[in-house]
Amino acid sequence: MDIMEQVNTSNTILGTMHWNGGSGHVQYGGSTTTTPGDFHVYAIEWDASSIRWYVDNTLYVTGNIANNINNTGAFHNPFFIILNLAVGGDLSGPTVNDAALPASMTVDYVRVYNIINSGGGAPIGRTIAIKGSNGLFVSSENGTQAMTCTRTAPQAWEEFTVVDAGNGKVALQAMSKYVSSENGTQPITCNRTSFSDWEEFTWVTNSNGTFSLQGNNGKFVSSENGTQAMTCNRATAQGWEQFTFQ
Repeated sequence: MDIMEQVNTSNTILGTMHWNGGSGHVQYGGSTTTTPGDFHVYAIEWDASSIRWYVDNTLYVTGNIANNINNTGAFHNPFFIILNLAVGGDLSGPTVNDAALPASMTVDYVRVYNIINSGGGAPIGRTIAIKGSNGLFVSSENGTQAMTCTRTAPQAWEEFTVVDAGNGKVALQAMSKYVSSENGTQPITCNRTSFSDWEEFTWVTNSNGTFSLQGNNGKFVSSENGTQAMTCNRATAQGWEQFTFQ
């Protein structure tokens, strides 16, 4: 995995995953423009479902590694971290400008964080589909309207990444936006660019194997049985407030 790769004097930063696709070398990634002569925070988030590349907390490309898709099983193994300043090679070109040497790469810090499941049994880091008691799936509605529980099969709008929000809370992210309880005053949405109190939930594991989501207002998210937009205004968690995931 190239967490950050910059070539010569280019302002383009590359983020790339390389692997053996079964019949030879395969790569996937993306790029963004930055100023590598200045300090920036280059990062990846890596879980069982995907690898996500960021510069200064801005996501610019995501690679899917779920379920060994396209022979990406190697990305479920441990990796080493390497920092190097290379000279020559295929990417930068075989001609070396000796007048530009010596050169240096300055790194302020390297940090590695491990996902800790502090969300009360929540599948932190996984991308899931949420099914209501009506047998239908919760949809983010792409953040353009209030969320519903009406889909017969999960697709992109029905996929939620469970994010550790700290203090035993989780946030749910779909289509790069976060689910908001709207403090229980109106139907819930999935249109926040970051999470704060209204976007943080307690993941409650029920005795029947289902789970419920309790908002910061102390109320529970309800599927409303798929007959209207979802809410976060129930005092207790019963059928409509209980969900399963896959």
